[in-house]
Amino acid sequence: MLSGKMLLPMIILFYLSNLIFAEILIPVGSRINWKNAGLFQQVDVADNILNINDYPGSYDQKILMALSDAQSYSGIKIIYFPPSNYNFYETITLSENYGNIILQGAGSNRTILTFHNNKCSHCIVVTGGDYSREQPIFSNLNKTGKIISNVSDTDGYNENDWIQIIENRNPEAYWERDGSNGYAECGQISYVTSVGSNTIQMADEASKSYNSSYSFYVRKMRPIFNVGIENLKIIRIKDGDGIGKGNSIFISNAINCWIRGVESHNAVGRHITAIEVHI
Repeated sequence: MLSGKMLLPMIILFYLSNLIFAEILIPVGSRINWKNAGLFQQVDVADNILNINDYPGSYDQKILMALSDAQSYSGIKIIYFPPSNYNFYETITLSENYGNIILQGAGSNRTILTFHNNKCSHCIVVTGGDYSREQPIFSNLNKTGKIISNVSDTDGYNENDWIQIIENRNPEAYWERDGSNGYAECGQISYVTSVGSNTIQMADEASKSYNSSYSFYVRKMRPIFNVGIENLKIIRIKDGDGIGKGNSIFISNAINCWIRGVESHNAVGRHITAIEVHI
C-alpha cells in the first residue's frame, strides 16, 4: 500500500517459502490447503446490461433505480458505469436480494466513483441475510473430515443449504488489545450434501480440527451470490478528521463474489473487508 492507494487484483496468491517461519506462526493442525481457493462457479457472460446513465436524478437515485430494475431480469446483470466521474453521498448497498449483479466500469483510469458519505459508513456494501437455526455440536470434527456428528438438532437443515461452522472460544484465538479482550471466531463455510438425525455432511473438508469444548456450533446462512465489482476506481473524500471505520468495499455473508480491476484511494477504515465469505 503506497500513498493511500491500493491495487486490488481478483485473486492474490501468497507463497511462503520459509516453512520454519510458517511453523512459528500457524500450528500444523490449523494450516489450510488453499488449492481450491477461488470462485465457486465461474461467471463469464452477463444476460443483461443496464447503463447507469439511463436513469434520472442524482447518482444516488440512479443506482437505486438500476438495482431495482436489475431484479426484474433473470440471470447475471451488469450495471455499467461508462467513463466519467460519479459522485455518491450515500453507501451503495447490495443486500441478499440483489445477487447476480456486477457493478462494472470502463477501467480504473476511466470510471471513478467518488464518495462523500460519512467517514464511518462504507462506500460499497455486499451482504447476505441473517443467520438462523444455530445449533451446538457435541462431537469434535477432525481436519479433512466432512461429517459433523452429534448436532443438537438437524431439523430445518436441508441438502444444498449453505452453513457456517464456528468455534467461539478457541484459546488460540484469544486476544487482548487496548484494555479489551475476547475470542475471535474460528470457522468456515460450506454447503450441505446430506442430513441425518443428528449429522450434517458438508461438501468441503474441515480446514482445521474443531473442538466441541470450544463452544462449537453450526448455523444456516442466507448468503448473497454472484456479485462482482469490476474495472473502476473508488475515491473517498475526507470527512472531518478522516478517522473512521468506513471501508471502501465491505463484503459479508457472501458466496461467489469477486473484486477485479479496482483501485481504492484514501480509504478511511480499510480498502476491503471480507468476512464470512466462501473462498
